[in-house]
Order: sequence, then structure tokens, then C-alpha cells
Amino acid sequence: MPNPHTPKPVTFSSAVATFYEVENNWAPSQMIDGIFTGPPPGPGQDPTYGGVNGWSVYNYATGVSEGADALLTFASPLAAGEYKLTFTIYQNYYGNPGHILGDFSLDYTTAASPTLSSPQTPVSILSESSLNGTTFSLLSPGELLADTSHNSVGTDTYTITALIDSSSPITGIFLDAIKNAALPGGGPGAPSSSNGNFVVSEFTLEVARINGKSEGHAHIHSTASAPDAAASGLAQDDSHLPPNAWAANLLSGLPATDIFHFTAGSLPPQALDNASLQAHLSTEPSAASDAHLQSQLSALVAELPAEATDHMSTIHAHDWWLV
Repeated sequence: MPNPHTPKPVTFSSAVATFYEVENNWAPSQMIDGIFTGPPPGPGQDPTYGGVNGWSVYNYATGVSEGADALLTFASPLAAGEYKLTFTIYQNYYGNPGHILGDFSLDYTTAASPTLSSPQTPVSILSESSLNGTTFSLLSPGELLADTSHNSVGTDTYTITALIDSSSPITGIFLDAIKNAALPGGGPGAPSSSNGNFVVSEFTLEVARINGKSEGHAHIHSTASAPDAAASGLAQDDSHLPPNAWAANLLSGLPATDIFHFTAGSLPPQALDNASLQAHLSTEPSAASDAHLQSQLSALVAELPAEATDHMSTIHAHDWWLV
């Protein structure tokens, strides 16, 4: 019997969008056609020409790049449950380097027959990285803002891991390109884009089934400093929270003033410093219910000084149970 915890690729049956660049047919369906870069130059074409392949959103009628939602529908729905997702977003338009996603979000839908108007639920992003030096800020659980100031290539591949926990079958993924006044032309494209546009050449997804409520999950920024790299051990083994003693020992190598940000169930995000977290781990050897942990975290957060704003090590825990 196949191991349900082994990542497996998802097949998409279709990809549609609320808007796409109709000139030269930059259609969303090209994100799932198995072509990861543009076709080679034709006779007489510039040898750097990347060709047309992928989804883009420049509007020639208005002269701006539009915000738009793309819906990628699963060929077969995922059964209800909790999954770790790995998204790979290829952006390989060599004809005009810099056309990379800037502000975007990832969501899922459980609509039986999904459409562009179906309800969207944000994924909970765990980590993000890039091939060519782009870094990211997490704007919300499912939304990222890309900084391409260290990307000198003008193309990139984003790899993003995330969690979803659904009581209904999952039928599709939304890639939402979000207009942002701080980006070129107020569009969704990264700072490297001259007109706020982007080209997503290909979009792939792998999923792995994980166990529910007995796991802790962490978000580690890709721009992590050396202490953050050590803290990323908390996300090992499919993001299972290590035993308390092991976690406390790991955290002891980080500055006591580091602030960790938590979400627990439906409770608003909370924070506590490393010293308080270690103290909590050392005095809570047995499994704790969500309600008990939330009350413990609330008490600890109430003791934090107002000036505690060190975000060097940022960990978002999801439905933590201490083990």
C-alpha cells in the first residue's frame, strides 16, 4: 500500500483566470502544460527571446498590469484532511527579464465544481525560498511579498510549503496576483518588473497527508539569520513538534530575547520570548489540550514588555500540542 505521507504530484485538469494578457495569448492554461520555459527563438528572432509561455496580466487597453485570480482545478479531489503542500512556481520568461510575481497569495477551495467565484480559504505558509535570490515577507498566512533586489537574473523559481486542514474534499488551488501600490505601476509584479507584470511559466504542486491535532507546525522565513537556521529544526520530520526536553535544549542556543509568534486554534496570534517558552516547555512535560495551552500562552504573553519587538526568530505554530 502506498504511504499517504509520501509527497505525490497533483494533476490539474484546467487553469482559468479572471484576467490574462490576450495579446499573444498569455493564458493561465499555459501554467499546467508541462512547458517550463518559452519556446526557442525562431528564424530571425533575437537569440534571447523567450517566446510566449505562461500566464501574465498586462492590459494593453489600460496600460496597466491587472490584479487577477487564477484557479487551478484538481483532476481528482483530495480527500478531506490535513496536508502539507509544496508549490513550485516557475517564472522563466527570458524575453523580458524581471517579470516575476511580487504580491501574491495561495488559497484552496472545496467547491464541488469550482469556479472563479468559489469561496477561497488561505493556506498556512510554512516556508518559502527562491532559486535566484528573491526574498519574501509574509503579509498574511497565505500571502507573500517578494523582494527581487538581490535577484540579478530576472527569472526565478519559487518553492513554497504550506499546510491546509479541511473538513471537506479539496478541489482546487487559487493563485491570486494582488495589485500593490508599492510595486511598479501598482501591479502585482515584483520590483524587478518595469510595468508591474509577471509571467508564471509553470505551476506544480506536491501533497503529503499528515496527521492532525497532535502536531506542531512552524513557519521559518527564508531570510533567516544563523539563529533562525538552528530554530528551523523545529520544523523537521513533517513539522512534528519535538519532545519538550529536546525543543527546550534546541531553543537554549538562541537569544533569550527572541520573540516567537504563535497561533493556536482560532485564537489571535500571540507572542512570547524565548526564555518564557523554555520555562513553559520545562514545566509542561505531558500532553496539553488546545484550551490549556492557549491559557498558558495568554498568561505568558501578558507578562511580555511592550518593547519586546525582536523578530529575528519568527515561528508560527499551528494547533500546538506539547508532547
